[in-house]
Amino acid sequence: MSRTAAIIYGRFFDRLWSYGWWPQLTLLLVVCIAAVSLSAIRFDMSFRPLFVDDGKIAALTDEFEEEFGQISGAWIAAILVGGDWRSPADGALLARITEGVASLPHVAEVISLYKPQAAGSLPPVAQLLTKDARSTVILARLDLPLADLAGRRPVIAAFRAVVSNGLPEGVAVHFTGVSVVEDVYATEVLKSLAVGVGLTITGVALMLWLLWGSMARVLVAMAGTSGATILVLGLMAATGQAITLISSMVPTVIMVIGVADAIHMVGCFDALRRRGRSPREAARLMVQEMAIPCLLTTLTTIGGFIALRAADLPVIREFGIAAVIGIAFAYLCNQVLVPYLVAKHDPVVPVTQAVGARAARRWSAVCGRFAIARAGTVIVCAAVLVVVGLSGLDRLQFDQRFNNELGPGHPVAVDQRLFERDFGGLLGPELVISRRDGQNLLTPESNEALQNFCRTLATDQRVLSVICGSDQVLAHRGASPAAKDPQMGLMSADGRRMVAVVRVGDLGTSGAASLVEHVRETASAMLGPYFELRVVGQWWLAQRGMAGLIDDMVRSFVWAFVLIAPLVLIGLRQGRLALVSVLPNLVPLVVAIGFMAWAGISVRIGTAMVLAIALGIAVDDSLHVLARYRQERCRAGGANYALARTLGRTGPALIATTAVLTVGFLSMLSSGLVAIRDMGMVATVTLIAALFSDLLLLPAQIALLERYRRRRSSQRTAVEGLA
Repeated sequence: MSRTAAIIYGRFFDRLWSYGWWPQLTLLLVVCIAAVSLSAIRFDMSFRPLFVDDGKIAALTDEFEEEFGQISGAWIAAILVGGDWRSPADGALLARITEGVASLPHVAEVISLYKPQAAGSLPPVAQLLTKDARSTVILARLDLPLADLAGRRPVIAAFRAVVSNGLPEGVAVHFTGVSVVEDVYATEVLKSLAVGVGLTITGVALMLWLLWGSMARVLVAMAGTSGATILVLGLMAATGQAITLISSMVPTVIMVIGVADAIHMVGCFDALRRRGRSPREAARLMVQEMAIPCLLTTLTTIGGFIALRAADLPVIREFGIAAVIGIAFAYLCNQVLVPYLVAKHDPVVPVTQAVGARAARRWSAVCGRFAIARAGTVIVCAAVLVVVGLSGLDRLQFDQRFNNELGPGHPVAVDQRLFERDFGGLLGPELVISRRDGQNLLTPESNEALQNFCRTLATDQRVLSVICGSDQVLAHRGASPAAKDPQMGLMSADGRRMVAVVRVGDLGTSGAASLVEHVRETASAMLGPYFELRVVGQWWLAQRGMAGLIDDMVRSFVWAFVLIAPLVLIGLRQGRLALVSVLPNLVPLVVAIGFMAWAGISVRIGTAMVLAIALGIAVDDSLHVLARYRQERCRAGGANYALARTLGRTGPALIATTAVLTVGFLSMLSSGLVAIRDMGMVATVTLIAALFSDLLLLPAQIALLERYRRRRSSQRTAVEGLA
């Protein structure tokens, strides 16, 4: 810490103290104003923000839907299981339900056995009745855009009510469709977030109380984080930015960074109080000692999230901006609130007597002695962890499957599998095929080539069904014999463009890319250079968007290291210490990736984000250690003495931070969503690995480096003596 910075922050504290409660009350007023605006905040938990919204793919899909309409997302479905749907009684029931659905607002078309597909309409499914006639499907096409989930919700609710009303005993109904799945998923995410945030706050507060034994200290540590969270959410509401699946992680980011810095600040205050300093003196020295390390960790974390500005998807860029603003707010709130509050509410019973504080100090001392005495052993153990982690890289998957996030036993997943098994599903790409010379596709030669192409696609095991514009090809397993009536809804009016509808299960982003590549290769081999094939549709936009999102997160992760490295070098002002910090910050990442690979957890939206958050904590903690070591090394005493004092001051805070945040992330295991549970596990493993790196590996590296320097110095002295 430079003398200039100490003077500046000392004056800042003196001015803050002279104003009394006014700065805190002013900040509270600003937070209250922001809280009022929270009533206007919007939630958009739909999949649409993750779709590709610009570029060639989106333009081709817009052009396709303008001519042929929206196929993938337009339909919702009700599967009726039980009874004999060829019988007059069940036929009358089906007719009543069909007429009821047709009368609903925003239902543009209904398809069932009672009301077949209208002439010229696009066929959404392969069949309407199973072979045994015990299952049938009712499909409703909504005239609302797929992006308007809020508008579709009441229509979906009315559709459920009409179909379910008056069903006889023995008939079960299952609902599915893109919007149905999206609606349930959005509800589950909101519920999981609400429960998760509540459990996280409770767990963090409980661990802080065990650490300090003072509820006043708990409130002090969480005051800055709470204020920053309300401020950034209020700003998002005021600017019209919705809470999406991605930006819903912003409060977690703020809590992680804000609480971690507050723990380090309070830990420093307690150490100064143990030395006999008065509350005001301890608070002033705490600001002087901790403001720069906290600022450095804030800037490095901000640098990591600024890297998200390079992302292609707007939702990722918006998340990065919100996280940057929230982290900056957390730093400012902590600097304003923590020093004053911790001095004014110094507990009568010293917090050093709390069970958690004593345990943290004891374990910190044990780890410090072991790291210094057995530095080589620690580094060998770290190398083993790295080797084990890297050995699983070939198992690591980059994939996003939304259906799997709900779990295989969730009703939505069960209903979708039933629909795919019996009726061909609603997921998959639409293919637009035309001749490059602009000729009509209804010629016998073109018609035969297109039929063969569609039939070949249908033989792929990943494909549930294919419906071709020139000839209805039902490749669905167990379907009725294929009809030979032309599908005019899949052929343009001038006969120059044909649509082939391919239906598949939830292949995930990697499986979708593989399927589309296979389709293109098949088209090139069978249709030759005379035909042009374009992959379009909402399904393909979603797959490309999610794949791009994963790529954005990984690419931004790399850029974060590029941006953080010079900040660390500037902050520490010693290249040797900056170099020493590299390995302890890479080990948690390698361990977490290895854990994901061996546990079968794929890199996807949630796990990529939580990796970045947890790694940010690892970088922050290592910076606190190195900044403190630099200060202690400048004082009298050897390297081992400086290391021991460093770990004595920062070690308890590192242990406390890890314990508190681990409990917070473990609360995610209670979620009903697989993605959130995986996030909790990955974050926990990363934090534990980061604690090992900062409390053992980092001191061991420093100890070995200092031994090497002493040995070289002794050798130079011996050579000079001989000369």
